[in-house]
Amino acid sequence: MNMIDELLQRLAVEGEAEQVLRMVNKLAHAKSEMVRASIPSLIVVAESGAGISSYGKGFAEIIDKSTVLQVKGRETFLELVFPKNNDEDEKLFFSSPQRASAIRNKFYGTFLISLEEYEGNDLLRSKSFSRLCEFIKENKENIFFIFHVRPEFNQRKQLISELSRYLNLCEVSLEKPDEKRGFAYITGILNKQGLSMDGDAEQCLRKMLTDISGTKSYAGYQTLNNFLDRLYYEAAALSDVEEIRIEKEAVVLAGEKMREEINTMNAGSTQLGFHM
Repeated sequence: MNMIDELLQRLAVEGEAEQVLRMVNKLAHAKSEMVRASIPSLIVVAESGAGISSYGKGFAEIIDKSTVLQVKGRETFLELVFPKNNDEDEKLFFSSPQRASAIRNKFYGTFLISLEEYEGNDLLRSKSFSRLCEFIKENKENIFFIFHVRPEFNQRKQLISELSRYLNLCEVSLEKPDEKRGFAYITGILNKQGLSMDGDAEQCLRKMLTDISGTKSYAGYQTLNNFLDRLYYEAAALSDVEEIRIEKEAVVLAGEKMREEINTMNAGSTQLGFHM
C-alpha cells in the first residue's frame, strides 16, 4: 500500500475530502516546480468531531514527504484557534509560528487556523481579520494555510473571496463518521498496532457504532477515540497473557460503558469525547 492510500485509510475519509488529499499528493510529487507551486490552501467546513485536526495533519504529512518546501524547521504543523476580542491572545497567535520554528525566524509548513469562534461578519469586519490577511500575505510563500469554519459560518463565500486575494484556495467539507467510516477508522488503528478482532467482535462493534452514531451526544472522532481508550483497557483486563486480543467481550464491555456515558451526557445536553 502506498503512502497516500495508507494515509486515507487511517483518516477514514471518502468522497470530496478524499479526492482533495489525493489531488494535493499528486501536485506535491509532480516533476514541474510550477505544478507543485499550485497546491491550494484549504477552507474546511466541519462541525465538532468531524476530524479537522487529523485531516490537517494528513495534509501536512503529504507536504512534509515532498520537496514542495525546501526549508523545514523544527516543527512543520501548527494548529491554533484564531482568538476573538482578545488582544493578548492575538499577539500570542501571531508570534506562535516564529516560536515553533528554528529556521530563519520563519515557520515553514502547514498552519491550521480555526475560525470557530466567529459567525461571519464579526470576522470579516474586524481589525483582527485585516491583521490576519497581512500575516497571510507575508507568509504565503512559506506556509500552507488551512482555515476551519463551522457549518453555521454565514459569510463563507465572502471569506473565500477575501482570502483568494492572497491564496489559491480549495473548499472541502468534513462530516462526522457514520457507522461504516467509524468501523474503518477503529479497525485501521487496531490493525496498525497489530491488534485484530474475530468475526463476533467485528459484528458487535458494527452494532454498537450503529446505535451510538444516531444519538445526539455522538461526537464523531472524539467519541471513537474515547471508545478506543476503553477498548484497550477492557481487552488488557480480559487477557491473561502479554499479547492483547480484541474479543467480543471487550467490545461489549467498552460499548456498555460508552452507552452509560452517552445517556448521562444526553441528560446534561453536552457532548461526549475528547478534542480532535
